[in-house]
Amino acid sequence: MRAQASMTQSLPQLRAKAGKALALLPLFALGACWTSQGPLIPAAQIDPPPISGKYRSSQFVDIGNGGRGSGGRIFEHKILTASGRGLAVQTYRDDAPDPKPDGALLFDKLNGDVYLVQSTDADGATFYGLLRIVNKTQIKIYTLSCNDAAAGANGVTRDGNLCVFRDYDTVRRLATGLLPSVMNDTYKSLDEMFDPQQAFYGVSGYVRE
Repeated sequence: MRAQASMTQSLPQLRAKAGKALALLPLFALGACWTSQGPLIPAAQIDPPPISGKYRSSQFVDIGNGGRGSGGRIFEHKILTASGRGLAVQTYRDDAPDPKPDGALLFDKLNGDVYLVQSTDADGATFYGLLRIVNKTQIKIYTLSCNDAAAGANGVTRDGNLCVFRDYDTVRRLATGLLPSVMNDTYKSLDEMFDPQQAFYGVSGYVRE
């Protein structure tokens, strides 16, 4: 069953936003990810958030010449908190410490520890990833690669580095096929993450506060 999208994004808009895919994941400036032109997850398949409390992830971001930090880089922080049927995302940087709304996450449980994530950012762009519960205080969220295996599936159109999905069944089926890789943290190095045929382009760790 295909869910009705409440908001749609054109392909040029999605390409422009791909660098902040999932609204919270480090993409190492590659911007290759799974997306759709509107939210696809059916309401009946939304599961409660797999975490409670507040979770935080911090990473360096490039703010250009003249910025604070080594080489124009500064820490950016992402905060996840419960909101409605999912999690709210807030972002702030060391030079602007007031958290700003940065989207929302919805979840579909694939097995006991792994969830498919649908992220809608503050501008309405939709992306997909996977969340794994590591332990009671840590989670990992994975950026999914638009590799040949994903791009070649029925219901998927490749647009540059984007895999644009037309229905949720395809998103879920392909994501389920990645469960062994997620559970084993398949990639071992940055070089492997940059390989366009890897399942993931990046992973972001979050810790409960």
